[in-house]
Amino acid sequence: MKTEKIAGITLIALVITIIILLILAGISIVALTSQNGILNKANNAKEETQKTAAKEKVQIAVGGSFSTEEIINNTSLRENLDKVEGIEWNSKELTDDDFTLTVTVDGYDVEIEKNGKVTLKGETSGSVKPDTPESGIEAR
Repeated sequence: MKTEKIAGITLIALVITIIILLILAGISIVALTSQNGILNKANNAKEETQKTAAKEKVQIAVGGSFSTEEIINNTSLRENLDKVEGIEWNSKELTDDDFTLTVTVDGYDVEIEKNGKVTLKGETSGSVKPDTPESGIEAR
C-alpha cells in the first residue's frame, strides 16, 4: 500500500505564529501609547514648536523696534506688535519708567523687558539684541 504525504501547516506551527504576532502587537502598542511613547513625544514636540513660534513672533517685532541708539522705541514696538498675528495685549501703556510688557500670542504669555529680552512665562532665557547672530535681526 502506498501512502501519500500531504503537505501543509501543522496546528503547532500556526499557534506559534499567532503567539509571535500577538507579542509583536503588544510591544508596538506599548511603544505608541506609553508615557515615553511616540504619540506623547509627538504631542510634546508640537507644544514646544507652538511655544517657540509664539516667542519668535514677538522677538521679530522687538528686534525691529530698536533705534539707532540700541534702545527700544516704544512707538515702533507697539506698531510692530500690532502686526503680529494672534496677539492680545495684557499690559498697560508703555512708559520708560515701567517698561515690562506682557502680551499673549497664540495662547502663550510672552514678556518683553526694556533691554529687549523676550521670555515665555515660566522660561528664563530669550534675549534679543540688535546685530547679534543669535537673534538674526539687524537694528534699523
